[in-house]
Amino acid sequence: MTTTTPLFTVDVLPTDVPIPMDSDDQTEVASSGSGKFRQATREILLNWCLEGATDRHQAKKIHGDVLFAMLTAFPNELIALDQTNQELHNSENLRKDKLKTTIEKAKFTFHSAPSNREQHLKRWYCVHKVTSTAPLSTLKQHPQVLSQMKTAKAYINEHHFNKDTWDIAHIGFLQGLNIKHIHRHEAKRRIQAQLATHNIETPNFELVQVRVRSGQKQTAFHQTRAYEVQCARVDAKKLSKMLTSGPFRTTMTFVPYAFKKRQPEAFLQAITNQNKELADTWIVKIEGMTDKVLEEIHPLIRAQPGVQDIAPTYNGQDKGQWKILVHHKHFGKFRQWIGQQWPNILKNITDTAKSSIPETHPPMTITSAAAGDTDNDSSSGDSYATAFTNAMSVLTAESIQGSRNEDKTNSSCKQPAPPSFAEILRSPSPVSAVTYGSTSGKGTTTGRLTAHSHSQKE
Repeated sequence: MTTTTPLFTVDVLPTDVPIPMDSDDQTEVASSGSGKFRQATREILLNWCLEGATDRHQAKKIHGDVLFAMLTAFPNELIALDQTNQELHNSENLRKDKLKTTIEKAKFTFHSAPSNREQHLKRWYCVHKVTSTAPLSTLKQHPQVLSQMKTAKAYINEHHFNKDTWDIAHIGFLQGLNIKHIHRHEAKRRIQAQLATHNIETPNFELVQVRVRSGQKQTAFHQTRAYEVQCARVDAKKLSKMLTSGPFRTTMTFVPYAFKKRQPEAFLQAITNQNKELADTWIVKIEGMTDKVLEEIHPLIRAQPGVQDIAPTYNGQDKGQWKILVHHKHFGKFRQWIGQQWPNILKNITDTAKSSIPETHPPMTITSAAAGDTDNDSSSGDSYATAFTNAMSVLTAESIQGSRNEDKTNSSCKQPAPPSFAEILRSPSPVSAVTYGSTSGKGTTTGRLTAHSHSQKE
C-alpha cells in the first residue's frame, strides 16, 4: 500500500507576510503613487486577520478599534459597510463617541481560523467592503492607523474572492513572469490557458503581487517580488497538482511554498531567478496597435534575438499600447533593427488588420524604455519536486559558469551578486524615449500610420 505525501500549503497569512507597516496594497489603482493625488471613489473588499483574540467578542473589539482609527484618520474619504450594507463613516461634525457606538452596533461576521496552527495563534477573519478615495496602502500607512494595527496585531489585505470565501490558501508563487511589465490580469489569462490544455475545469484562483522571502537569512538577496497564487483552501490540493503537471513540468513556472522547507536551495534559486528576471529585461513600447495588428507582426518580432515576450499594458488598450520585453544584452541591436524595419513592418500590415484600428488610437509608433526578464531551463524527473530541484541546480551551474566565462573575457573583477528587488527599485533602468516613423526622415507612410523619428543616444 502506497502512501501519499500530504500537500503543504501556506496558511491564510504565510510565514513571509510582512508586518502591517511593511505590507503592501496588492491591487492599488494604477498611477496612484503614494496616494497624494485624489483618487476616484473605489470599492475595496478587505480581508481582516485579527491575531490574539480569545473569542468572537474580542475579535470584534479589535476590529472596531482599528476601523475607528481608520474612519477618524480619513473623514469624508472612507466609508465602511457591514453585513447589512449599513454605511459607517466619519465627518468633522460627528462626535467621536457616537461614531464608536455606531461601530460597536454594526454587524460584522467573524470566522475562527480553521487550522491548528492558526488556532494556536488565535486568529480570526472578517471580510467586508469599504469605499474610499485613497488606495488601501495609504489607509494603512497613516500613523494613527498603523500604530493601532501594530498594537492589535491586525493584518488587512485586499480580498480577491467573494466575501463568503474567506478561508484562503497561499500555495506558491510564479517565477519567470515579470510583475513590472506583465499585469496580473494578463498573467492570470496565460496561466488559465495553460491549465485548460490538460484540464476540463480548473478551480478559481487569483494572482496577487507579494514579497516572497526564502525563510533563511533575511538578507536583500533572499527576497523578491512575484505573483502569488491564492485560492480557496478546499481547492488548494487540486490546484497545486495542476500547477505541477502538464506544461508546468516543462516551464517550472510554479514554485510551491512547500519547497521553502523541502528544497530550500532550489527555492532560494527561484528567488534569485526572479530577481534576475526583473533586472535583465528592458522594454520597447508599441502604441496604436490592436490585437489583430499585433497578431500579424508578432511572429517577426518574436523571432529577433533577445525578444522574450510581448504583453499588453494595463489601462493602455484605449491607445493600443503593448510592451516588447527584450534582454538587456540585445536591447541596443533590437532597437536599431526595429527602428530600421518599422516602415516595412507597417507597410506589410493587411488592410483587414488596419481596419480594426479605432479612430481614437494614436498613430502606430514605438517608444523605448528599460527594466527585468530571463528564460528558464527545464528538466523532467520522477516528481515535480525532483524535477524542480534539478532545474534549479542546472540554472545555478550555468549561471556560475557563465559568470566565470564573462570574468575571463571581460575583466578580472569579481562578479557582483544578483541585484535584489529593492536595488532594482532604487536604481531603475534608464529610460530613453524614441519614436520611430520613417527612418531618419527618409520616406513617409500615409494616413494614420505617419510618425516622426527622433534620434537619441543610448
